[in-house]
Amino acid sequence: MLSARFGELDEAPLLRSPIVSVVWQLRFEDHPVLTSPETVLRFHELLGGQAQFLLAPLPRVQLSVQPITPTSENAPKPQVGASGGGWRLASVDGSWSISIEPVSLAVETTRYGTWQDFLPRLQQVLDALQKVGAPVIETRLGLRYINVLTGSAMGKPPIASPNELSGLIAPWLLGPLQDPDLQNAVQASQGRAVLAIDQANVILNYGVITTEARELGYAVDIDAYREGGRAFRIEGIAPGTAALHTAALGLFQASFTRETMQAMRSSGTSAKDLS
Repeated sequence: MLSARFGELDEAPLLRSPIVSVVWQLRFEDHPVLTSPETVLRFHELLGGQAQFLLAPLPRVQLSVQPITPTSENAPKPQVGASGGGWRLASVDGSWSISIEPVSLAVETTRYGTWQDFLPRLQQVLDALQKVGAPVIETRLGLRYINVLTGSAMGKPPIASPNELSGLIAPWLLGPLQDPDLQNAVQASQGRAVLAIDQANVILNYGVITTEARELGYAVDIDAYREGGRAFRIEGIAPGTAALHTAALGLFQASFTRETMQAMRSSGTSAKDLS
């Protein structure tokens, strides 16, 4: 098993972390009752109401389908429809949000903390879902960690050139950065791998990027998921998500060198981590 390659996982919190955001998503059959005003207000109330979350509609996207051939009086009229919609509950401090749509439920946070912090919040959302009316069929369960390693994530000065990444990122992810003649010429890079880790599928996107602050960084975007229609079982969602977390954590720790992991565990002011 690929998971055996990771060895024993370290669940200790990181004091510094490259995490940008974490997104959990559950997809299911078309379940429009979930986005009815009455249901959303009940959902909102169960999660603490206005004291905890601001409630707002998600934007709707208008679609217009027109024939490619020239129109005539007898030609079908363009079809106009709307996609998207639903509701968004944003926490008062802006650190996390819940998106409710007819075919999905998502939880997103920019202050992940630890898995032990995230799980109770997820369970609260699942409890609310059960009370307002759960779907019948699960089609996909996913947990995504978007990481960008920069100097500040390790308590160090900004990364000045691509060749510095060779001591920070695991060699199997470096690509052209492993070549001494190419590494300083790399301005950006992009890689993608699809993996099977125990019962989880994982899409890994990685590469050199420039952040909004114009700092050189390395993105490690881990999307762990299970998919395929199955009967929805509320009691199986948290354990299923925990399995995705384990796969993502193993891949996260395998993506960086030992020195990088030690730097992220050293004392600092940030308390976000992926464990």
